[in-house]
Amino acid sequence: MDEKEARESLFRTETLDRLFFFCLRKVGDAVTAEDLAADIVCEALVSLSHGAAPQSFFA
Repeated sequence: MDEKEARESLFRTETLDRLFFFCLRKVGDAVTAEDLAADIVCEALVSLSHGAAPQSFFA
């Protein structure tokens, strides 16, 4: 998966929903889960911009 494909995959609604609900299960609060999910997406984008090329976001 190249950087463009990885970014597109990251921003699919299903990916963001899964990430949010994962965070919600971990922290138990919707507002905190939303903030955590946003932080994770930002870190993923930084990693992608530095050349990281994940096989899948669900591995």
